[in-house]
Amino acid sequence: MSMLLQLADQLRDVHAEISRIERVVATHQGSKALLIDFQSMDKRRRLLETEFNVLANNLELDVMRYRLLPESGRPISLRAVTRVLDRFQTAVSTVYDAIKFGPKQKVKLSAEVLAESGLDFGYTYSGSLGVVLTVPNERMLIDRSKFDMAVVAFFEIAEAATRAEVIEFARKYGIASVRRIYDWSSAHADFNIAADINLMRSSASRERLQVAPSELRKLKGIIEETNDLEDEIHSMNARLAGLDVDKQTFHLVVDGGGDIEGKWADTFALDASHVLDKMYAAELVKRTKVYYALEREETDWLLRKATVIPI
Repeated sequence: MSMLLQLADQLRDVHAEISRIERVVATHQGSKALLIDFQSMDKRRRLLETEFNVLANNLELDVMRYRLLPESGRPISLRAVTRVLDRFQTAVSTVYDAIKFGPKQKVKLSAEVLAESGLDFGYTYSGSLGVVLTVPNERMLIDRSKFDMAVVAFFEIAEAATRAEVIEFARKYGIASVRRIYDWSSAHADFNIAADINLMRSSASRERLQVAPSELRKLKGIIEETNDLEDEIHSMNARLAGLDVDKQTFHLVVDGGGDIEGKWADTFALDASHVLDKMYAAELVKRTKVYYALEREETDWLLRKATVIPI
């Protein structure tokens, strides 16, 4: 591992020198000496990158190259870099958690999941801003590793263009994963930065995502418009405290304490037996609307049936 760190240090120095030469070339075009220096440094860069990738593979590490491309042409702020990369890590780890332990609506990432899906910093490179990261990854003879599956799933949803794709992803990997991908797409969209992410083993590309801010803004909008309804049937004894015929609403005081208010369901049939302050065996639907983009839920109650309890 110490050799890998040494190579990362050398690559940082080489990329810094290449950037310096490029700045000088911009004001001294046609200089053969500068061109020779550039070619020499670029050759050294390629050799070091190959050596880095091969050594990482020998250590059973995959390399992820994450390139940030601002469409405005302006420099990328530190705030943008830290937000994008932090949200990317959280999103990938949340999808990994869903693959390992099952999809969830909410999740707190464990130390185990963060250790197994955590990306480590390698070095940065020029070309807008590129970050090289490493991650331990199982070498599978046939199937993909859990980390591979998490990256593939992430890349697929990042290119989603319909609500149906988002809903299907939520079914497989949980609403928590959708929310974290929403956070990541929002960061790129808000800072107007494109993403070019390449998962590599040795020097070969294994999975790649190239997505523009316009596509990520579209994904962000789709997730914001998507929600899920969950219905639960509840039976209870309750006192009928109120009925509004015009608004078709009800108010129950549950046996044992607590109030429930809501609307009549389509199946509710009002008749002469429904008298206030009597006890009823009530059947209700608790309908919860879960928002994909936000940690927010809305609950409504629907009264399906209320049968008076004889005294």
